[in-house]
Amino acid sequence: MSTDDLKCPCSIGIMAHNEEANIKALLQSIFSQALSACEITEIIVVSSGSSDNTEVIVGQFLKIDSRIKLIIQQKRLGKASAINLFLSNAKNNIAVLVNSDTVLDEHAIELLIRAFANHQVGAAGGHPVPINSADTFTGYCSRLLWNLHHRISLKVPKIGELAAIRKDIINTIPEETAVDEVCLEAIAKKKGYELTYVPGPKYI
Repeated sequence: MSTDDLKCPCSIGIMAHNEEANIKALLQSIFSQALSACEITEIIVVSSGSSDNTEVIVGQFLKIDSRIKLIIQQKRLGKASAINLFLSNAKNNIAVLVNSDTVLDEHAIELLIRAFANHQVGAAGGHPVPINSADTFTGYCSRLLWNLHHRISLKVPKIGELAAIRKDIINTIPEETAVDEVCLEAIAKKKGYELTYVPGPKYI
């Protein structure tokens, strides 16, 4: 990608297991992205061993948007396996990994992809913001955790719930890993690329 490109194509991957409560809202937020410098050409959902209506809901979206592809793993083989399946099927070099229980700000993908105008950037991470009420103990702890993640990432970029990578440098991760984000960071750094953190439109 260069700053001269009119549209940088990207592939979005969603790794899902029994996400019938969340997948619709996520897909709708992807459709609502405000884009100018990039283009979402495909949205690949990898459903790993889902036993609920996740695949039915994705199937409904398949009928209205040709960019959506559904890949079904009959058995749940772990998130790393699903990520590798997405990467092996993604057509574009810039691949975006989105956790299936998230909803994206309308500028999230655009800002994330713009980070790759710097050719030294191998992976970029977004800014997760919990929606739990701070009035509950669980909500307070969740907000505290992600606020710390944000503050640390401003100084030392970390990959979290939303990440984008260059597929030509990261095309697979070890399937036995339980920390896929750390693997993405390590591979990018090992190959001499930088990580960057995209805190969102509020901070730009």
